[in-house]
Amino acid sequence: MRKIILGVVAAIMLPISVAFADVSTDIADGLSLDQILSNAAADGVELSEAISQIIAINPAMAEAAVVAAIAIDPAQAATVVVAAIEAAPEQSSAIAEAASQAAPAQTLAIQQAVQVATIQAQIEGTTGDVVTEATAAGNPNAADPATPAEPASPAVPNAPSEPATPAFSATPAVPSSGSGGGGSPA
Repeated sequence: MRKIILGVVAAIMLPISVAFADVSTDIADGLSLDQILSNAAADGVELSEAISQIIAINPAMAEAAVVAAIAIDPAQAATVVVAAIEAAPEQSSAIAEAASQAAPAQTLAIQQAVQVATIQAQIEGTTGDVVTEATAAGNPNAADPATPAEPASPAVPNAPSEPATPAFSATPAVPSSGSGGGGSPA
């Protein structure tokens, strides 16, 4: 059973590694970005995946790769931008600017894609953990897990440590002298 599982995993991973090798080979051979993207498409690699691979190999090519991909298919501008920002989040503003100039008709979709990709990058980070910033309450990720949290102080200063019990009246409620319909006694 274990051999079957390993065989299936290897079969799934083989096309991914072959596709990545083709993009890296094309880059190493000095092909143009248009040719690299065309070859990737011929190999069945999505445009956004090819962009991710190009940027993973050479992050300095991010802007040019985005422009080349949008020139091939302007309708995929938002998808290309998301892939590029996920591959190089530190270049998000440059990628967004290049994409907006390459496809001005897609500017709104590109801006939305930038927001989505930026949020995804913040959530996923490189470890899959939520990236949080320090707040007035402190950074929850910065606490030492071996140190127990201190109990919260009462909201009312000098309040007793025991919870207060509700007060109940010892006398029964007196019904109004009016009859029937509620209203105030007159």
